[in-house]
Amino acid sequence: MSLWPDDSEDEYHPPSASESEGSELQESPVILKTPTPAVNYAVKDGDSSSEEEEKGEPSQAEDVPMRGRKRRRRSAGLDPPEGRLPYKRIPGVFNMEYLGLLNEDIDDAKEQIIADPNPNKLPGSQIGMVVWSATEKQLFFNAVGRLGKDDLPGLASRIQTKSVVEIAQYIQLLEKEVGERIARNRDIVIKADIPAAAEVSLQCCLALDAVADELSLRQQRFEEKQEQQKWDEFPWAITQSIASEMERNLEAQDEPFVKLFHLPTWLTLSDRVFMNASFPENNWHFVDEEPPSIRSTALQDFHNLTVSLTRRIVSAALFFAEARVRSKAPTERRIKDLVKRRDIFAAVESLGLSRDSSQFWARCPRRLKLDVYDDGDIDDSDVESGAEGDDNGMSVLSFTDAERALGLSEDPRLESSAESESGDEADGSNSEEAESEGSEPVDKAHEEFLTEEAAMDDVIQKEIDDAEVQMEARELLFQTALDIPPSRRTINAVKRRIIVERNHEAYADSCDEVASTNEELKLWEILRLEPPEVLASRDRVVEQAKRDAVSTDDYLKRQDWRKSIKYVSEWEVTPRM
Repeated sequence: MSLWPDDSEDEYHPPSASESEGSELQESPVILKTPTPAVNYAVKDGDSSSEEEEKGEPSQAEDVPMRGRKRRRRSAGLDPPEGRLPYKRIPGVFNMEYLGLLNEDIDDAKEQIIADPNPNKLPGSQIGMVVWSATEKQLFFNAVGRLGKDDLPGLASRIQTKSVVEIAQYIQLLEKEVGERIARNRDIVIKADIPAAAEVSLQCCLALDAVADELSLRQQRFEEKQEQQKWDEFPWAITQSIASEMERNLEAQDEPFVKLFHLPTWLTLSDRVFMNASFPENNWHFVDEEPPSIRSTALQDFHNLTVSLTRRIVSAALFFAEARVRSKAPTERRIKDLVKRRDIFAAVESLGLSRDSSQFWARCPRRLKLDVYDDGDIDDSDVESGAEGDDNGMSVLSFTDAERALGLSEDPRLESSAESESGDEADGSNSEEAESEGSEPVDKAHEEFLTEEAAMDDVIQKEIDDAEVQMEARELLFQTALDIPPSRRTINAVKRRIIVERNHEAYADSCDEVASTNEELKLWEILRLEPPEVLASRDRVVEQAKRDAVSTDDYLKRQDWRKSIKYVSEWEVTPRM
């Protein structure tokens, strides 16, 4: 039975109800060779040497030497580094404390929560008939920090023990408390109260990378031993040479994934597309001497996924075909129990799948940061052998041109953004012309502003740069669309506001610096290394600064846009079909 739609509406008879109930779907080897898209564009390889030389020991799964294709050096692109590869993992010293830190981060990512160093900070409480434990509150505030307070279903899915109504009630209670604190002119949250991400120095990052490399190498060796024990005599890692040998002896292979997939194509895609970025971090030539390979376990998982997905598509297509036949049977006597092309398309759409992979491949250059070269009418064999010379006369295409050549329609949103950028540039030039034309009327106001600067020296604090405050105030008064009269009272109010904001930022920066210092010192302690002298000499405690009562952030918090919006049900705004 063949299930492959085409333009001629080829049909086949689905099994009857009795046959489908009494028989199970048998697994039979399906020969499905996915054709590669015939696009006359070449993705440039990162290799620039005339003949690739293997460095280091060969892989454990390589029984046949690699027969790689010779390439000529091209004028543009990444050249493999000489000597030691910059991104290759180097064996080091195993650190057990770092493993514990890694496991904690993995658990936090799994549970979608960051453990609070002070668990007693939020004790449990009862709100009406609902009891909130300390753990639930911690989950709630972690979820709010990532999803926001408007995503009630997302918050409920993160907490899992509270409903949407209970979460909405808790949010309303918090908002009510904030409103009461504002009404009493009490301090609310400022920038320094919100913890920022810790900044770690480059030396600490390199030390962490060295320990991580050793841990990943140990994990890799452990997994390789498990793979060898699992597959026994069968190659546990498929290289290009092994894949080519399997393709030549396809009938003698017992593994189903060897007959289902074209393994050399998979490895070629990794070599030239998925691991061939235009920057060294994601280019395999800068990571390891061995070319890309794929484990047999991964291919086995892909095979199981393909079989499972194919079964779901077949089952859904039969369902849509039977539903169509039942709906048309009373009026059309000649209707047959057949599966048509539209039934399969409906099944694919019901499963949330794409009809083809054209958009996926067209977006690969932008997503993977590939350099796509326009080879024009040059034959691919000539490009591979370098018959046209080192340069080959090819130019790098932009991502938009590459997507257009691969058949991807342009996104109107991208066009609108490009138009807006060009419009902004035009507006900027026009505004400069307007400013130069209308500079004379405001010269008098500027002079008045500068003369009043001397009267404000006692207001400006010593740690705030007078020139920066003056420049920012001038920009606010004379270079914005706000209609603010440049009077003495307005100038004083603006400068006080700027000073308050700068004090908030300075205090928040000092808090962030101390937090980053403490966090980095903990990391150096975990690594069992001496921290740099500059880091050890920093202050680890922030002096409590004066909390200014007035802040622009406070004014923004008082203006909640939700209060000015009237809620309307979805059915009231959804157009009728």
